[in-house]
This record gives sequence, structure tokens and C-alpha cells, in this order.
Amino acid sequence: MSNKKVLISLLAGAAAGTIAGLLLAPDSGKNSRTSLKNSATKIGDDLKTKSSKWTSDLDRIVRDGLAKVQDASAKLNVGELVASGKKSAEDLLGSFSSEVSGKSGGSSVKATAETAAVQSEAHTNPGTSPS
Repeated sequence: MSNKKVLISLLAGAAAGTIAGLLLAPDSGKNSRTSLKNSATKIGDDLKTKSSKWTSDLDRIVRDGLAKVQDASAKLNVGELVASGKKSAEDLLGSFSSEVSGKSGGSSVKATAETAAVQSEAHTNPGTSPS
């Protein structure tokens, strides 16, 4: 059951109990008000305890999830994968440009290919400036 449903159920039960107690109470008004005040204080304390527990549980869940993401990122070693891909692309571009250099416009093809490699690196590594 979700925390929202638990909280709503708790509040509904407290309200129903209070109403039933007031309607069926053989006590005087003063005693009923004192009892009502005590019940409200108890409910407030229970809510504080539960919300504190929920907060600590949520904090633990978030920390565990973040640790798992960091572990997965370290295992994948994204930086090495990008560097390896960049080197392969540069090798491919180098072989392509050497084949095309004898034809007209070969230098413009090489320049276009190098620009594409720099743009690709900037896209895969945001926040780094192209070199």
C-alpha cells in the first residue's frame, strides 16, 4: 500500500473514532474535550514518527540508487568507450581521406569529416570544449 493511502486511512480512522467517541461518550463536555485533545496530540505524534521514518527510508533508497548508478557507470567506463570510439572514427576518417585525397575536393572532404568528428565528440561529452 502506498504511503499516501496509509496516511489517508490513518486520518479517516482518527476522524471516525473521534466522532464516534463524542457521540457515544457518557462523559461531560470538559472530559470529552480533554480526551479529544489527548487523542489529537497522540495522532500528531504518530504522524511525526511515521513521517520521520518515511523520510529516512526515502533517503536510504535514494542513496542506494545513486550508489548503484555510480557503480554501473564505473563498470561501463564511459570515458574509455568514447575515447575508443573516437580513435576508431579518426582511423576510419584517416583511411577515407587518404583514398579520397587524390580526387578533386579531397581536402574539403577531410575537413568536413574532421568537423563531424569534433561535433560528435562535443555531443557525446557535453561541457567539454572541442580541441
